[in-house]
Amino acid sequence: MKKITRSRGTSIVLLGLLYLGLTLFMLLTIKRSFVWNGDDIYYQFQRMQNIIYSIRDAHTIPTISINNFGLIGYGINIFYPWVTLLPFAMISFLITDPVTIYYAGLAFFFFISFLISHYSMKSFSHSTKQAIIFAVVYNFSTYRLKGESITALVTASFQNTSYRAIEGNVYNIGTILLLTLVIGLLFYKQFEKKYRIIYWISIVSFLLATNTFPWSLLQHTPIHAIQFPFRILMFTTLFTSVIAAKVIELSVQNYSFKIWWIVAGMFVVINCSLWSLSFNKSIDQTLLSRDDLVITNEMINKGEIPDSYLEQYIPKKSQQSIAQIEQHVAIVDGKKLTMKPAITPEGNQYQFENIKSQTVIDLPVAYYRGTILKINGEKVPASRSSRGGLRWQADHAYTNVTLTTNYANRTVYLSVAVISLLAWIYLVIPNDVYKSKKN
Repeated sequence: MKKITRSRGTSIVLLGLLYLGLTLFMLLTIKRSFVWNGDDIYYQFQRMQNIIYSIRDAHTIPTISINNFGLIGYGINIFYPWVTLLPFAMISFLITDPVTIYYAGLAFFFFISFLISHYSMKSFSHSTKQAIIFAVVYNFSTYRLKGESITALVTASFQNTSYRAIEGNVYNIGTILLLTLVIGLLFYKQFEKKYRIIYWISIVSFLLATNTFPWSLLQHTPIHAIQFPFRILMFTTLFTSVIAAKVIELSVQNYSFKIWWIVAGMFVVINCSLWSLSFNKSIDQTLLSRDDLVITNEMINKGEIPDSYLEQYIPKKSQQSIAQIEQHVAIVDGKKLTMKPAITPEGNQYQFENIKSQTVIDLPVAYYRGTILKINGEKVPASRSSRGGLRWQADHAYTNVTLTTNYANRTVYLSVAVISLLAWIYLVIPNDVYKSKKN
């Protein structure tokens, strides 16, 4: 591995400070005493809260949710990737305010995104200049799009709007990237082969995200799984940002290094300004900022964040009775009663009195393969009930009994976690480390 020289070390520090400054700018622009409303925000915020509770309070690997998502033993972390939420859990050991944790976590990802963008482009282009421009353009992009007419798309992009589709907006790529697609034609002959390919990918993906492409013909094909054509825009943004970096570099290649820094500085200011203006327009009297839709600390402390999409990860056999389970309807020897469980680090707990021998209790818990039941810390036999809940039959009479439900398919889960961790380590460690070991 190459030794880091003093000048290289200085460059790394300066670049780090640049991206830290841009991160603080983004954070100060968006941070409030509440969490903005947005697509799936309640769902994703609850995921963050669950990871924090699992790691910080329950000291366990996240599996089912025992502190939110309806308190029904919801298997959110069995099926939904959660490793990227770990930074929020780590931050929670230093900060206790939930809203502040949220924004601190976003700042962490802003900063990491700048670093990854820079490193990726530097590896691809072998140019620090392109890496800086790419990191700025990509991270300040308005990267979402809605399948509309080309005219509407171009107009919305030029206006650099960030409103959501629910408010009548056409999601767009923003002014900078729209101009890049046009100006790229002027520099096309100067592009090397790989940049020409990337330019055409940008153009094609841009058109694919509109109704110019006959998506209706693919409704009953596997391609339908993407759900929304505008998701293709993530590729348009990525590839067009590469072209923007190349165009800027070609524009100043015959000028001094001082001119390059002036141009780069102006470019950063323009991107920051457009992003800030776009954001502030998007929150002015819109659903994003409505008082009854944003998430506040008071709302969090009272447990008033609405549950959403619970049906998505409920076992098939529990689907038929999901309404009963969500309403915490327990069934004791055929008699229905409402029982909301207590939240503890050991799991969700249900208290019963005067339970006779052979009494059958059907708890309002979504039963997965791996869902377990404990009494006084000891695992006891349990099974899936006819309605998809957790069924337990008392082996003897109990004056008082506490039933604790949780998830314990540890072997498979730990195996998957270890494999994932090793994969992340492999991706994070630079390639030259592996090369130096081989040599």
